[in-house]
Amino acid sequence: MEFRILGPVEVARGDEPATPLRPKPGQVLAVLAARCGRRVAVDCLLNLLWGDHPPYRARKTLQVHVSALRAAGVPVVHRDSGYAVLAMPQQVDVHRFRELTARAAATADLGRRWELYLRALALWRGSPLAGTGAEPLRAWLCAPLEAEHLAAVEAAAALRARLGG
Repeated sequence: MEFRILGPVEVARGDEPATPLRPKPGQVLAVLAARCGRRVAVDCLLNLLWGDHPPYRARKTLQVHVSALRAAGVPVVHRDSGYAVLAMPQQVDVHRFRELTARAAATADLGRRWELYLRALALWRGSPLAGTGAEPLRAWLCAPLEAEHLAAVEAAAALRARLGG
């Protein structure tokens, strides 16, 4: 199972077509996938999902969104007044992107560095959380990811110029 948040939020299983998620369950998955196996407190989720304007019965609404994720096969567990998605970092596109860009920056072999940057940038399918209307999440997750993406694009462009391309 693969979790994609670098573009529209999706769950992918092997060769099957990716399953897009509705906006709020997609936002919940994005937060949990970004934390990859670590618990996210319910109060933190409520703040990231709705900011200062939570709906009536916000906790119950959150439970409904978690149930939708579980129905889609996402392994979400409840832990100590919070939730976590049971996933390894390599199952989450944002973690793979960060791992590939870190490896690219650390390698002295320019050809290998170019290959790693290309693999990292290929994980991007659009703006993070596209289509989820994730305003409270923008500052917490999307803005930093977009800055990391820009840094990787700039590093790859500089490397390409250095390689004579």
